Amino acid sequence: TGRPPVEGDSVMNVVHRTLKGQVAGPRSRWPACPRELDALALAALAQAPAARPTAAEFVADLRAFLAGDELR
Repeated sequence: TGRPPVEGDSVMNVVHRTLKGQVAGPRSRWPACPRELDALALAALAQAPAARPTAAEFVADLRAFLAGDELR
């Protein structure tokens, strides 16, 4: 989308939104974004590191999405 996943009117506002998990997925700015791609992006931006996919999982999911296959 060309914009950061968290925006605010000050650094403290951005930090607060980030800590509260108020991250905007691509679909919020680009309504035509497929739900699967939005979910993939939001998973990669998860606040808890354990909730994020590994690089290999992310690549596998992205390839599956591009091929039109089911995501895990």
